[in-house]
Order: sequence, then C-alpha cells, then structure tokens
Amino acid sequence: MEFAPNVGILVLGTLHAVGSSNGEIIMRPIARQTAELNRIERSLENLVVHDSIRLCTNRNCSYDENEIDPTHQGFLEYFNHTTLQWVPICDRRFTERNAQVVCRELGFDPLNVFFAHDRRIEFHTNSLTRIWSWVEPLECEGDENRLEECPERLNGQLYGRRHECKWFDDFVFVSCQGDPDKKDYWGGVRFANPDFESNFFDQRLQDSRISGRPGESTLEQVRIESAGILHGEKSPAVQSVFKNPRISSVTIRNSAHHGLNLISPTGSVHVQFLRVFGTLGQGINAISLTGEGRESDESSFTPLRSLDLPYSLFSLVDICDTEKEITIEERVILYYKYDNNPVNCVKIFNSAYRVKPLGFRLLQSNLFNHSREYGRRDGIHLFDGDIYNVTFAKKIGVIEADFGNDKQLFRTTFPSLSVRLVASGAPADHGFFAEIVTLPISAIGFNRDSQHNVSNSEITGAIRGAVSYSTAGEVSPTLTFEHNRFMRNCQQLYGNFSTCEATVRLDVQNMQSLFFRNNLVQSNQGGLFIRSDSRGSATSLRGWVHHNLFTGNLNRPSLHVEGRQSSPYQEITVFKNYFTQNLAAYENVIRLKQVVSNFSNNYVHRNRGGRIVEISGFDKVRLPIYQTTSHNGFYHNVATDWRGRATVVAGTAGQNYVDNIFYNPDNDYEMITVNRSIFEFQFWNSTLDVWKTKIDARHNYWHYNTTLAVSGRIRDRADDPTLLEVQFLPFYVGRVPIFDGGWWRWLCLILGTWSIFVCAVVWL
Repeated sequence: MEFAPNVGILVLGTLHAVGSSNGEIIMRPIARQTAELNRIERSLENLVVHDSIRLCTNRNCSYDENEIDPTHQGFLEYFNHTTLQWVPICDRRFTERNAQVVCRELGFDPLNVFFAHDRRIEFHTNSLTRIWSWVEPLECEGDENRLEECPERLNGQLYGRRHECKWFDDFVFVSCQGDPDKKDYWGGVRFANPDFESNFFDQRLQDSRISGRPGESTLEQVRIESAGILHGEKSPAVQSVFKNPRISSVTIRNSAHHGLNLISPTGSVHVQFLRVFGTLGQGINAISLTGEGRESDESSFTPLRSLDLPYSLFSLVDICDTEKEITIEERVILYYKYDNNPVNCVKIFNSAYRVKPLGFRLLQSNLFNHSREYGRRDGIHLFDGDIYNVTFAKKIGVIEADFGNDKQLFRTTFPSLSVRLVASGAPADHGFFAEIVTLPISAIGFNRDSQHNVSNSEITGAIRGAVSYSTAGEVSPTLTFEHNRFMRNCQQLYGNFSTCEATVRLDVQNMQSLFFRNNLVQSNQGGLFIRSDSRGSATSLRGWVHHNLFTGNLNRPSLHVEGRQSSPYQEITVFKNYFTQNLAAYENVIRLKQVVSNFSNNYVHRNRGGRIVEISGFDKVRLPIYQTTSHNGFYHNVATDWRGRATVVAGTAGQNYVDNIFYNPDNDYEMITVNRSIFEFQFWNSTLDVWKTKIDARHNYWHYNTTLAVSGRIRDRADDPTLLEVQFLPFYVGRVPIFDGGWWRWLCLILGTWSIFVCAVVWL
C-alpha cells in the first residue's frame, strides 16, 4: 500500500490488517516518478546565503571561510550587518519552528533538529560589553528559508523594554542533523473515537438484542516505512487515542516522529514483536490519563509537566479549534500545545440536558512562565456559566505557571463552564491537558485490572529515546517490559546536551506494580529511569528490575530510580542484573534515591562513573534495613568524582550492606558516607539522634585481611567527624564463607570454565 505524502489512515471503527510471515503488509509513501537532483553545492552563492547566522561551540563556529565541513551544532549567533558584530541569541521563547529555519538556512535537514538553552562557559563579564544592538525575539512559521525572514515577536512586550543578553544568561543551542534532500513521508495510522466523548459502559450491556462494543483493531505482520508527517505536521507512525489495538509483529522504519504513540488506553494493551528502527522521535511514547474518580478538592496525583505529543489529537478537544460549544455527558479531555504564535481562545462546555454542574481538573500543567518581563502572564481563566453572558458568568479561578493551584478541582454551580486560555508563543513541550467532568462524577473511565505489556520487541536508533511512559490519575495500569532490546538510542551532542534524559523513561504515579525483566539495554545515552509517586500506601509502587543486561551505556546513569517524596514509600527490588562497561564520567552509574530498595544478587563489573552506586534519600528519617544491599559483586569499577572516588555512596542513616564483594583497586574508597551537618540541628529536633545511626556494613569482603586496611577503604566518621559512621566489623577474611549464597549460586562449570548466567534476551 502506497500513500501520497502528508496523507494517512484514520480509523474510527475497527481495522484488521493481518499479514503473514512470508507476506507482510507494507505501508509506505509513493515513490517519486522522476529522479530529482537535490544536491547543494558549496559555492560562493551559498556562502552569501549563510552569512547571517552561525553555530558556535566554544571558539569553533560554523561560518568560517577556511572550514571545508562546518559544524552542525552549537550556540546560535546572528550577524548584525550594521554594527558588523556576531550577536548571540538568548531568546527563552525560541521554538522548534525557529530551529527548523536555522537548519534549513545552514543546509541541513529541517526535520531532524534539536534545540535547548544553557550557559556558555567561554563567556565572562566583559564578553558582551561591546555589543551595541541585540536581536529581537523572532516568530517563525517553520517554512521560511532564512531566519531574517521571520517577523519579530510583538505580543506582550512592555513599552520601552530593550531586549538584551547577560553573559550568564541561557543561550540558544541548535543541533542540525541529516542531509537537506527532501524526503517524502506519509501520515501513518491513527486509531481514535468518532466523537470527543467515548462510552465506557458498552461492555457492561447484557441485552443480546443490542450490539455491544465493537472489537479492537489489529496490526499484525505489518511493515510501516517513512511515516510521520500528516498535513505538514509531525505525527506518529502508529497512534492510538482511547483505543486498545492489538499490535504484534509490526516493523516501523525511518519515522519522522514517534514510532508508536498510545494516549490514554481504556483497557489492556499488549505490544509484541514490535521493531522500531531509526525514528526521529521516540520508539514508544505513551501517556495514561485516567484522571480522578472522586470529587476531592485536591488531585491524588501531580499534573504532568513536559510532554512530546503531536499538535493534532483526534478524539480530544483542542481549546483553539473552530467548535466553540460542546455538550458532554460524562467526561472529555481538553488540551492545548504551545506553538510559535500567541493565542486567546475560548471553549464553552454544557452538560447534557443542562441538569448537572461541571468540574475542571488539570492532568498536565506546563504553562510557559515568562515572569513579568513580557507584561500579562499566560493563564487559564475559568468561568461559571457562559463567558459571553456578562450578567450571570462569574470567574471561579485562574491558573498560571507556578501559581500553586494546578491540583485543585474547580466546580461550577450552573450546568455550563467556560474556559479561556491566554498564551504567548513558546516551545512546543509547554501546554496543558485537563478533564472536564459532570458532577457528581459518573464516568467509569478505566479498568483497574488493565495491563500494559511490551515484550519481545526491539527499538534501535530512536533519536529522542526508546520509551517514554507517563501517567496522571488516581490509579494506573500494571506495566511490564520483558524480553526487549534497547540499543543505540539517543544522541550525545556538544557539552552536556543530549536528545534524551534516559533511553527508557518511566514517570509513573499511583502505579502498584512495575516489571522490567530480561531486557538488553546497550550502547544508549543513559539506561532505565524510573520516577514514582503515590497519594497513599495502597497505590504505592512495588517495582522489580531483574535479569537485565546493562552494558555500554554512556554519559548518564544506567539505572536511576527515585521517589518524588519521602512518604508514602516507593519500593524497588533490583536483583540478578549485570552492569558492565557503562561509562558516565560525570554521573553515577546506579542511583537509588528516596525509594525503599533491595539491591541484591547483582554483578557490577568494569563500569566508569562519578560514583558507581549511590543510595540516598529519606532525609531526617531513619529507615533501619529499608535500603538493603546484599550478595553483590563489585569488581574493577573506576570512580572519577574528585570529591571522593568511591564505589558506593551511602547517603542515608540505617542502610544495610551484607555479603558483598568489593574489589575495585582503582578507587580511593569502596564506601563513602555523606555529611551529617547538611541539616541544621536544633535541640528540640530529633534529627541529630537520627543521624547518629550507624550504617551496617558488617560481613562483607573488602579484599584485605586486616582491620586497618579495610578501614582505609571506607571514608566515614573515623576520617571526618561530620560524616556518618560505618560499622564494618566483623568482615570476611577469605572468599569461601561468602560463596554460600547470593549471585554466586548462578555459577556453573562448563568445559572447565566457571560461567555465570545473567539474563535471557530474545534476539529477533
């Protein structure tokens, strides 16, 4: 099947696309009929075109007559032809559309772009004193050929305000990748509901004379090539909104955006044998928006922050679309994604039959905060009643960035709610999602027994990361990743810039169970990142990370697990994993922060990082043996942190270490503790007694047989009275006693060689 560029499939019913192992269904764009010459020659004309902007990394800039191959990334500078000066740009509202114009002008692919903001380390107090005039913020559409064609932003600036940059400001960084040849992309496959509101009660109907809920769609033995551009905007190759399609044996190649995008599935989703190669977005991008099922004044979850979703989401209500009045029966989702232009939009919601009041609750809150330098701040204004009826409409709330009320439920007394958004132009990761519900809440909305499983799949070469999974609601599904391969995802750019925070990023709330097992995480920028939170102990996380291989990952932690707050406790069990040859020179290789952890039976070998393992969190709280590290082997790891090259950082009082082997001769210390004086102690505060608690590190093997030598491998209160004390006596003198249990029980003798079983990864 071949599709014209910018055209896709929108499934509002049921689609069954089932091929065979010998005959896949192939979906791709129409091949060009004639060969086109897209070569851009390096000529004098090109040099004239490129003389207005350049990208600089330190003192190496892309515009240099002596350079044969100019750099493709760096901090953006604009040439002022009047003052004959190169002017750095520090526009906080610089967007992806501006970056596309920059890369197009420099002769690179305008689709594969990345931009961010950060300080320039080569600048000092006198670096910018000679600049006479600064470039005003620009507002590009994305299709201009040169940056100077973009108009200036004229919305909201204070009268007489002069835009300028300080040497310590955050400047615009742009990375351009790919050749400038034009590639044809089609729009991909979208599964959605025909209406804004979907019925969640059809499956409960028992009358056989009434047709029940239609079956879910199926994609099996399908290959999707060069998808990702729909109507001129980025769109996932496969997208599902409020649907639960069955996806098995699907291959996605060269997508211009995400490979698979799941938005608020209503039931279980099982993804098997998915293969994603070379996407410019994320391999799998999923969000669960279950919302709140009760009328509490405060949400049991924290609204999400940054999301990477397309502009057009069928079945969801865009606050700035043309339909201004919507009638709802139970629940709809309202959203807005920032673009480069300012908006002032209004949407009016009426309950069916005008008998029930309405409620407004945020699921994502990331309004752009431009402080007060541009005049009126961005905000969501809520009115009880019709906003155009000045007699009865009453304002019930205003939500602004960092205003502190984004977890509040706003209620109306009339059966009508008006929502007004006033927003400036800003980067596309800003915006909001909100649920509009009738009160009292009657929507069932979600199956509490739902499972989201990704198994036997491979994601390779995804520029923005392999997996991004986020939840916002009082209950979340069980999440499982097993027998998958995540290889060579994300890109490290100049300095500290990277196209992703972690290869597999899971930001979950009120999720009871999470499994990450039998996976290969290799040669990525970072590894597994888990952040968890819950309102109570009943919905707190119990996660298991086991039988995985983390190898060759760079620049960021291979495993990072953290809890948003100290209570309720989030629990994680990490066992029987193999960490080897990971390189994170300025980060810790493994980080367990503010979670009840059981790190046991793992083999940590030949890794290099600031510190190898950091276990911290729970400040001012003593948790005896709630953070346990046992039966692990730490061999030949190299720590690089100048503050103390140590294998393990014990950052919490009451930790327990038992039956571990420490043999890292290149490190100054095997264990180091934190400063006890990081808190202010008062006589009425019991924190001082808490921090007197010793760290229990008895019954470990330190590779030395004398007390003095072992003490020298530990930096604690004996070295500095402000540090926590480590109790390490008694310790193992030989290796024989420690071999009775732990990860060594995996050892087996094969052809005269001791071998170790780590994990079972399916190779597709």
